[in-house]
Amino acid sequence: GLLQPLHAGEPERGAALHPRLLQVHGRAMDGDAVVFRTSLEGRLNQSLATAMTGAAIRIAFEVDDIDLEKQSGWSVLLRGGGQLLPDHERPPQPTVVPWAGGERPVYIRLDPIEVTGRRLGGQS
Repeated sequence: GLLQPLHAGEPERGAALHPRLLQVHGRAMDGDAVVFRTSLEGRLNQSLATAMTGAAIRIAFEVDDIDLEKQSGWSVLLRGGGQLLPDHERPPQPTVVPWAGGERPVYIRLDPIEVTGRRLGGQS
């Protein structure tokens, strides 16, 4: 599917009037679930760290790709519950390598309950 070549996405978290989009790099796993890494100081980690143990917070994750030359592309938006990925569920070697600088020791898993997307036209 469109999520298999997942390289970069944007998780959204916050009140309806103040959503935040941040560029991250993730990987599709276990079907539709997406895993990405963030810093200890990151907003998502702070929200999850203050939630009840095992609780999920509502987040959205967008993945897209555009070919300017062909004027084509696609976009997929996943919405659902985000949770800290427990140590025992993490792979022994990191499969999600963030491009952003700094330490990104926190793994977050998004289990989508809603997936929408579209392909953008272009030359045949």
